[in-house]
Amino acid sequence: GIIVSAVLHINTEYHGPQWKNYIFKTLTMVLIITMGLNLLPEDIGWYHLVLLIGLLFHIGEDVALMWPSVKFLLGLVSSLTGHDFYISGLHSGIVWTSTWVVWAPLLFFGSGMFWVLRYGLGKM
Repeated sequence: GIIVSAVLHINTEYHGPQWKNYIFKTLTMVLIITMGLNLLPEDIGWYHLVLLIGLLFHIGEDVALMWPSVKFLLGLVSSLTGHDFYISGLHSGIVWTSTWVVWAPLLFFGSGMFWVLRYGLGKM
């Protein structure tokens, strides 16, 4: 069902009609969440919970971006919030080490990316 809905979404994205695109875009995410709920173990941990919450935020993003000129910022915030939940879940079992060997390259490359992109950001 997920694959069929995704293929129909992609097809309606290019060929229309727009109302079918809205249905299949949202339906695909709902089916993914339903599959995730069916595959949950009996002992639900933080990892499972936050990944499902992240998917819910991405449904919110999809709905908000159906009206891109009006709700773009809401869709962007919903997407970033969903990614924050994903990050929280994916690093929940990892012990982090805070050494300069880890952070120096991240800061270097992150600063370089910002330096390159900052001229095109406009009001953002």
